[in-house]
Amino acid sequence: MAPSGAVPPRALLATDLDGTLLGADGQLSARTTRALAEAAEGPVEVVVVTGRPPMFLRSLLAGARVGGEALCANGAIVVDLATLDVLQAHAMPPATVRTILDHAAAASAPTQVRVMLWRSPKESQRLMGAGGSAFTAQVNAALGAGWLPYKVLVASPDADTDPAAYLAHMQAELGAAATVTHSMPGHAVVEIGPDGVDKGTALRALAAARGIPRSDVHAVGDMPNDLPMLRWAGRSYAVANAHPQVLAEVDQHLPANTDDGVAELLESLHLQLTARG
Repeated sequence: MAPSGAVPPRALLATDLDGTLLGADGQLSARTTRALAEAAEGPVEVVVVTGRPPMFLRSLLAGARVGGEALCANGAIVVDLATLDVLQAHAMPPATVRTILDHAAAASAPTQVRVMLWRSPKESQRLMGAGGSAFTAQVNAALGAGWLPYKVLVASPDADTDPAAYLAHMQAELGAAATVTHSMPGHAVVEIGPDGVDKGTALRALAAARGIPRSDVHAVGDMPNDLPMLRWAGRSYAVANAHPQVLAEVDQHLPANTDDGVAELLESLHLQLTARG
Protein backbone atom coordinates (compact mmCIF):
# COMPACT_ATOMS: atom_id res chain seq x y z
CA MET A 1 0.00 0.00 0.00
CA ALA A 2 1.11 3.56 -0.66
CA PRO A 3 2.06 5.56 2.46
CA SER A 4 -0.57 7.90 3.83
CA GLY A 5 -0.62 11.13 1.85
CA ALA A 6 1.28 9.61 -1.09
CA VAL A 7 0.00 10.27 -4.60
CA PRO A 8 -1.56 7.05 -5.92
CA PRO A 9 0.08 5.55 -9.03
CA ARG A 10 -1.46 6.82 -12.23
CA ALA A 11 -0.96 6.15 -15.92
CA LEU A 12 -2.28 7.41 -19.21
CA LEU A 13 -3.07 4.93 -21.98
CA ALA A 14 -3.47 6.44 -25.43
CA THR A 15 -5.14 4.11 -27.89
CA ASP A 16 -5.93 4.26 -31.57
CA LEU A 17 -9.41 3.13 -32.61
CA ASP A 18 -9.61 1.34 -35.99
CA GLY A 19 -7.54 -1.80 -36.11
CA THR A 20 -6.51 -1.36 -32.47
CA LEU A 21 -9.23 -0.79 -29.85
CA LEU A 22 -12.05 -1.79 -32.22
CA GLY A 23 -12.49 -5.25 -33.66
CA ALA A 24 -12.61 -6.18 -37.31
CA ASP A 25 -16.31 -5.32 -37.29
CA GLY A 26 -15.57 -1.78 -36.11
CA GLN A 27 -17.15 -2.47 -32.72
CA LEU A 28 -15.95 -2.80 -29.14
CA SER A 29 -15.87 -6.37 -27.88
CA ALA A 30 -17.50 -7.31 -24.58
CA ARG A 31 -14.09 -7.83 -22.97
CA THR A 32 -12.83 -4.44 -24.15
CA THR A 33 -15.99 -2.75 -22.88
CA ARG A 34 -15.45 -4.34 -19.45
CA ALA A 35 -11.79 -3.34 -19.40
CA LEU A 36 -12.69 0.27 -20.22
CA ALA A 37 -15.27 0.28 -17.42
CA GLU A 38 -12.68 -1.05 -14.96
CA ALA A 39 -10.20 1.60 -16.09
CA ALA A 40 -12.76 4.33 -15.51
CA GLU A 41 -12.81 3.37 -11.81
CA GLY A 42 -9.07 2.90 -11.43
CA PRO A 43 -5.66 4.48 -11.92
CA VAL A 44 -5.46 4.14 -15.71
CA GLU A 45 -6.84 7.05 -17.73
CA VAL A 46 -7.73 6.08 -21.29
CA VAL A 47 -7.62 8.61 -24.08
CA VAL A 48 -8.73 7.90 -27.63
CA VAL A 49 -6.30 9.15 -30.27
CA THR A 50 -7.72 8.60 -33.74
CA GLY A 51 -7.42 9.71 -37.32
CA ARG A 52 -11.18 9.94 -37.55
CA PRO A 53 -13.08 13.22 -37.33
CA PRO A 54 -15.26 13.77 -34.24
CA MET A 55 -18.57 12.99 -35.94
CA PHE A 56 -17.96 9.22 -35.80
CA LEU A 57 -17.02 8.87 -32.14
CA ARG A 58 -20.46 8.64 -30.58
CA SER A 59 -21.46 5.57 -32.60
CA LEU A 60 -18.05 3.88 -32.36
CA LEU A 61 -17.83 4.28 -28.58
CA ALA A 62 -21.49 3.68 -27.78
CA GLY A 63 -21.83 2.01 -24.39
CA ALA A 64 -18.16 2.47 -23.48
CA ARG A 65 -17.02 4.23 -20.33
CA VAL A 66 -14.51 6.53 -21.97
CA GLY A 67 -14.75 10.14 -20.90
CA GLY A 68 -12.77 13.32 -20.97
CA GLU A 69 -11.17 14.40 -24.19
CA ALA A 70 -10.46 12.61 -27.44
CA LEU A 71 -7.72 13.55 -29.89
CA CYS A 72 -9.17 13.35 -33.38
CA ALA A 73 -8.00 13.82 -36.96
CA ASN A 74 -4.46 12.73 -36.03
CA GLY A 75 -4.28 15.35 -33.30
CA ALA A 76 -5.70 18.31 -35.20
CA ILE A 77 -8.94 18.37 -33.19
CA VAL A 78 -9.52 17.92 -29.45
CA VAL A 79 -13.12 17.18 -28.48
CA ASP A 80 -15.13 16.68 -25.32
CA LEU A 81 -16.40 13.10 -25.58
CA ALA A 82 -19.54 13.89 -23.59
CA THR A 83 -20.74 16.59 -25.98
CA LEU A 84 -18.45 16.24 -29.04
CA ASP A 85 -17.81 19.96 -28.72
CA VAL A 86 -14.53 21.05 -30.28
CA LEU A 87 -12.24 22.23 -27.47
CA GLN A 88 -9.21 22.96 -29.59
CA ALA A 89 -8.46 22.89 -33.30
CA HIS A 90 -5.42 23.33 -35.49
CA ALA A 91 -6.40 24.65 -38.89
CA MET A 92 -4.61 24.23 -42.20
CA PRO A 93 -3.94 27.36 -44.26
CA PRO A 94 -6.55 27.69 -47.04
CA ALA A 95 -3.69 28.00 -49.52
CA THR A 96 -2.55 24.47 -48.63
CA VAL A 97 -6.04 23.10 -49.20
CA ARG A 98 -6.21 24.85 -52.56
CA THR A 99 -2.88 23.27 -53.54
CA ILE A 100 -4.34 19.86 -52.72
CA LEU A 101 -7.48 20.61 -54.75
CA ASP A 102 -5.36 21.76 -57.70
CA HIS A 103 -3.46 18.47 -57.49
CA ALA A 104 -6.73 16.53 -57.55
CA ALA A 105 -8.11 18.56 -60.45
CA ALA A 106 -4.97 17.95 -62.51
CA ALA A 107 -5.09 14.17 -62.06
CA SER A 108 -5.64 11.98 -65.08
CA ALA A 109 -8.73 10.40 -63.50
CA PRO A 110 -11.24 11.50 -60.83
CA THR A 111 -9.52 11.79 -57.46
CA GLN A 112 -11.66 11.30 -54.36
CA VAL A 113 -11.13 14.09 -51.84
CA ARG A 114 -12.63 14.63 -48.39
CA VAL A 115 -12.19 17.95 -46.63
CA MET A 116 -12.98 18.19 -42.90
CA LEU A 117 -13.84 21.64 -41.55
CA TRP A 118 -14.97 23.28 -38.33
CA ARG A 119 -16.31 26.73 -37.49
CA SER A 120 -17.30 26.72 -33.81
CA PRO A 121 -17.37 24.25 -30.91
CA LYS A 122 -20.62 22.74 -32.18
CA GLU A 123 -20.14 23.19 -35.94
CA SER A 124 -18.16 20.76 -38.07
CA GLN A 125 -18.72 19.27 -41.48
CA ARG A 126 -17.15 17.03 -44.12
CA LEU A 127 -17.19 17.83 -47.83
CA MET A 128 -16.63 14.97 -50.29
CA GLY A 129 -16.09 15.07 -54.01
CA ALA A 130 -14.16 13.77 -56.99
CA GLY A 131 -11.97 16.83 -57.40
CA GLY A 132 -12.46 19.21 -60.28
CA SER A 133 -13.82 22.72 -60.55
CA ALA A 134 -17.24 22.07 -59.02
CA PHE A 135 -15.82 20.55 -55.86
CA THR A 136 -13.14 23.24 -55.63
CA ALA A 137 -15.88 25.89 -55.80
CA GLN A 138 -17.80 24.13 -53.03
CA VAL A 139 -14.76 24.08 -50.75
CA ASN A 140 -13.87 27.69 -51.55
CA ALA A 141 -17.42 28.74 -50.64
CA ALA A 142 -17.06 27.03 -47.25
CA LEU A 143 -13.70 28.69 -46.66
CA GLY A 144 -15.22 32.04 -47.55
CA ALA A 145 -18.00 31.43 -45.03
CA GLY A 146 -15.54 31.06 -42.17
CA TRP A 147 -15.09 27.29 -42.12
CA LEU A 148 -11.55 26.22 -41.20
CA PRO A 149 -10.00 23.07 -42.69
CA TYR A 150 -8.24 20.70 -40.32
CA LYS A 151 -7.82 17.51 -42.36
CA VAL A 152 -7.96 16.41 -45.98
CA LEU A 153 -8.07 12.84 -47.32
CA VAL A 154 -6.95 12.20 -50.88
CA ALA A 155 -7.17 8.88 -52.71
CA SER A 156 -4.96 8.04 -55.65
CA PRO A 157 -6.90 8.04 -58.94
CA ASP A 158 -5.14 4.77 -59.81
CA ALA A 159 -6.42 1.84 -57.76
CA ASP A 160 -3.17 -0.05 -58.42
CA THR A 161 -0.94 2.64 -56.91
CA ASP A 162 1.39 1.40 -54.19
CA PRO A 163 0.31 3.07 -50.91
CA ALA A 164 3.88 3.81 -49.81
CA ALA A 165 4.75 5.31 -53.19
CA TYR A 166 1.68 7.53 -53.15
CA LEU A 167 2.47 8.67 -49.62
CA ALA A 168 6.00 9.62 -50.67
CA HIS A 169 4.65 11.42 -53.75
CA MET A 170 2.21 13.52 -51.72
CA GLN A 171 4.81 14.28 -49.07
CA ALA A 172 7.10 15.60 -51.81
CA GLU A 173 4.22 17.50 -53.40
CA LEU A 174 3.31 19.37 -50.21
CA GLY A 175 6.71 19.59 -48.57
CA ALA A 176 6.68 21.44 -45.26
CA ALA A 177 3.21 22.90 -45.85
CA ALA A 178 1.42 19.99 -44.15
CA THR A 179 1.77 16.73 -42.24
CA VAL A 180 1.08 13.81 -44.59
CA THR A 181 0.51 10.28 -43.31
CA HIS A 182 -1.65 7.21 -43.95
CA SER A 183 -3.66 4.69 -41.95
CA MET A 184 -5.62 2.56 -44.42
CA PRO A 185 -3.86 -0.76 -45.06
CA GLY A 186 -3.75 -1.71 -48.72
CA HIS A 187 -5.22 1.58 -49.95
CA ALA A 188 -3.38 4.49 -51.58
CA VAL A 189 -5.09 7.11 -49.43
CA VAL A 190 -3.20 9.87 -47.66
CA GLU A 191 -4.28 11.90 -44.65
CA ILE A 192 -3.16 15.52 -44.69
CA GLY A 193 -3.21 17.77 -41.64
CA PRO A 194 -1.64 20.97 -40.34
CA ASP A 195 2.13 21.18 -40.47
CA GLY A 196 3.73 20.14 -37.19
CA VAL A 197 0.58 18.49 -35.83
CA ASP A 198 0.30 14.74 -35.33
CA LYS A 199 -0.78 12.21 -32.75
CA GLY A 200 2.50 12.63 -30.90
CA THR A 201 2.28 16.41 -30.48
CA ALA A 202 -1.34 16.12 -29.36
CA LEU A 203 -0.59 13.39 -26.82
CA ARG A 204 2.37 15.31 -25.45
CA ALA A 205 0.19 18.39 -24.91
CA LEU A 206 -2.57 16.39 -23.22
CA ALA A 207 -0.16 14.60 -20.87
CA ALA A 208 1.41 17.92 -19.91
CA ALA A 209 -2.02 19.38 -19.16
CA ARG A 210 -2.80 16.33 -16.98
CA GLY A 211 0.53 16.56 -15.17
CA ILE A 212 1.40 13.01 -16.23
CA PRO A 213 5.10 12.47 -17.00
CA ARG A 214 6.14 10.86 -20.26
CA SER A 215 7.37 7.81 -18.38
CA ASP A 216 3.79 7.10 -17.25
CA VAL A 217 2.30 7.41 -20.73
CA HIS A 218 1.54 4.21 -22.64
CA ALA A 219 0.44 4.21 -26.29
CA VAL A 220 -0.89 1.50 -28.57
CA GLY A 221 -1.57 1.57 -32.31
CA ASP A 222 -1.39 -0.29 -35.58
CA MET A 223 -0.62 2.04 -38.50
CA PRO A 224 2.06 4.56 -39.54
CA ASN A 225 -0.06 7.54 -38.47
CA ASP A 226 0.29 6.16 -34.91
CA LEU A 227 4.09 6.26 -34.97
CA PRO A 228 4.51 9.83 -33.65
CA MET A 229 2.62 9.00 -30.44
CA LEU A 230 4.26 5.59 -30.14
CA ARG A 231 7.70 7.17 -30.44
CA TRP A 232 6.88 9.82 -27.84
CA ALA A 233 5.19 7.63 -25.23
CA GLY A 234 7.15 6.23 -22.31
CA ARG A 235 6.17 2.73 -23.44
CA SER A 236 4.78 1.75 -26.83
CA TYR A 237 2.73 -1.22 -27.97
CA ALA A 238 1.40 -2.60 -31.25
CA VAL A 239 -1.38 -5.09 -31.81
CA ALA A 240 -0.30 -8.20 -33.73
CA ASN A 241 -2.18 -7.10 -36.84
CA ALA A 242 -0.21 -3.84 -37.05
CA HIS A 243 1.71 -2.54 -40.04
CA PRO A 244 5.24 -4.06 -40.24
CA GLN A 245 6.83 -0.64 -39.69
CA VAL A 246 4.87 -0.22 -36.46
CA LEU A 247 5.68 -3.71 -35.23
CA ALA A 248 9.36 -3.02 -35.81
CA GLU A 249 9.44 0.16 -33.72
CA VAL A 250 7.42 -0.53 -30.57
CA ASP A 251 8.55 -1.82 -27.19
CA GLN A 252 6.00 -4.63 -26.93
CA HIS A 253 3.62 -6.61 -29.12
CA LEU A 254 0.06 -7.39 -28.02
CA PRO A 255 -2.52 -9.85 -29.32
CA ALA A 256 -4.41 -8.69 -32.41
CA ASN A 257 -7.37 -6.33 -32.19
CA THR A 258 -9.62 -9.32 -32.87
CA ASP A 259 -8.11 -11.02 -29.79
CA ASP A 260 -8.67 -8.07 -27.43
CA GLY A 261 -5.05 -6.93 -27.32
CA VAL A 262 -5.85 -3.52 -25.81
CA ALA A 263 -8.18 -5.07 -23.24
CA GLU A 264 -5.35 -7.38 -22.16
CA LEU A 265 -3.04 -4.37 -21.78
CA LEU A 266 -5.64 -2.43 -19.79
CA GLU A 267 -6.21 -5.35 -17.44
CA SER A 268 -2.48 -5.74 -16.89
CA LEU A 269 -1.89 -2.04 -16.21
CA HIS A 270 -4.84 -1.94 -13.82
CA LEU A 271 -3.45 -4.88 -11.81
CA GLN A 272 0.09 -3.46 -11.73
CA LEU A 273 -0.94 0.01 -10.58
CA THR A 274 -3.53 -1.24 -8.09
CA ALA A 275 -0.93 -3.54 -6.52
CA ARG A 276 1.54 -0.65 -6.24
CA GLY A 277 -1.10 1.62 -4.74
